Amino acid sequence: MSDLGVDSPDALSDFAVSTPFQLLSESCVDGMMEELSSEVVQKNCKFSNARTPCTLRGVSQYCPLIKAVWSSQRVTDIVSSIAGLRLKPVMDYELGVCNGQQVSHCGRRSVSASAERITMVTSYVPADTLMPDRSVLRGPRPVSNCSLLYYQWARYRLASTQAQAQAHLAALDARTDGALGPEDIQELKQQMMDMALFLIASAEELQ
Repeated sequence: MSDLGVDSPDALSDFAVSTPFQLLSESCVDGMMEELSSEVVQKNCKFSNARTPCTLRGVSQYCPLIKAVWSSQRVTDIVSSIAGLRLKPVMDYELGVCNGQQVSHCGRRSVSASAERITMVTSYVPADTLMPDRSVLRGPRPVSNCSLLYYQWARYRLASTQAQAQAHLAALDARTDGALGPEDIQELKQQMMDMALFLIASAEELQ
């Protein structure tokens, strides 16, 4: 991001964009296209608004190939390597379809006026649940089945909170003295406050 002149102190990584590279084989892309063109996807997953005239959301429940690719550890490892940060996808509803908040961006028209342009986006969060996670739903909400989106959002945020609590509990259990000093108490209070704020932010997205 610094190369683009973007100053974002809240960003977890300086990564913004990579040079183009081929991630999938042509046969894989053809298979994905076939899944996206299926009647069940077109009937149940198509959304639009003024900003996004046509988007397919929540396709993974009908598209086993797309789900397998974007949830695979191999693809996740590649994306993490490029970003310089260990990442993970967290919601099936967001596989192959949402994105980051730090850099303004847009989907441009295809180079050829007669060509079709399809962009696939998968949302990732830090794999380490103790790192800041500032995910929001303001982008996905207007073009989503919110009943499905909110269910998966709630599970992901509660599971993340559980993992944070378990990590902090393990740190307490690892103490041999079974006691907390003044600095330890302040650190633990901040950890608990961070978890509380995380849950509040999670609840506020359920509109």
